[in-house]
Amino acid sequence: MFISVMKHNSMIIALVFSLLLSDPAVSQGRLFGRVIDENGKPVPAATVFVSSNSINRAALTNAQGYYVFLGISEGKYALKVFKTGFPKITREGIVIASNSTTRHDFKLGESASAMQMASVASERKKEATKAARAKSEKPVPVEAIVVKNEVGEVEELDESEVEEIKKAEESAKEEEEALTTAAEREVAIEGGIAAIQKAVKYPETAVNLKIEGKVVVRVFVGRDGSPLRMDVIKSAHELLDEEALRVLSENAKFTPAVVNGQNAIGVITVPITFKIGKVVW
Repeated sequence: MFISVMKHNSMIIALVFSLLLSDPAVSQGRLFGRVIDENGKPVPAATVFVSSNSINRAALTNAQGYYVFLGISEGKYALKVFKTGFPKITREGIVIASNSTTRHDFKLGESASAMQMASVASERKKEATKAARAKSEKPVPVEAIVVKNEVGEVEELDESEVEEIKKAEESAKEEEEALTTAAEREVAIEGGIAAIQKAVKYPETAVNLKIEGKVVVRVFVGRDGSPLRMDVIKSAHELLDEEALRVLSENAKFTPAVVNGQNAIGVITVPITFKIGKVVW
């Protein structure tokens, strides 16, 4: 009897272990960071685009300049940051490890060299040290999150940054729920697709190379009508994808979804056609 129970328990443990190994969440990580300008001020509504052979996802920085990506499968990625009025920054070979948080901060207006990355990490450490010294009261305990920064150093996020990730996790759950929730009023684009097409600035390089195509983007829209996250579900070309994300983040005006009589996070799928010459709608 005892041996039978032991065998039964061993089978259960083995089954649970195998399920954990097969669970996609176990092999996923988080990508976190902040975008500032040359004066150290946060840059809100900047588009942060993470891409690889398997994923093309974008997020917008919040009022404090923070962005967060959850559920990123382990692997190497390219990360781009752009906003009208600033030069685009690109970093290649960013490694995301399972069950970990990777941090990459950006200072728009500067190059993305190793020296610049080290400078950003150093400035952040100085700010964190000053903030810690300025605290006279004992901080409220929060769950510590350890990250690996731009130059491979391990550091701990401060309380405000931990809160940003928590907010992102809460928002991510609502975003996923929006995919299956029946809304009384769905997300809409003011002026329709035609308004988006008119705002497109065809990339000059794409024109010269005669690159055309259709980009389809799934946009998650917040309660205030601002885009939260964008997934490229049909890519045409890197240049066209980036322009589609720019237009949707900077030019599109959305009407939020309504669920149970209140504004709610919703989702809309937007096709954007890139055709050299006039597009008639």
